[in-house]
Amino acid sequence: MDDVILGKAESLERCIAQIRNYRALPSPLPLEKDFLRLEP
Repeated sequence: MDDVILGKAESLERCIAQIRNYRALPSPLPLEKDFLRLEP
């Protein structure tokens, strides 16, 4: 069971890192059309 939880945590950490990298790059889209950059 602990392996499953650790796997999920690692997966979430990779997703968060990917989002941070995406948000750090310049985007050709205006902010209102770039749904990945908008705050929920």
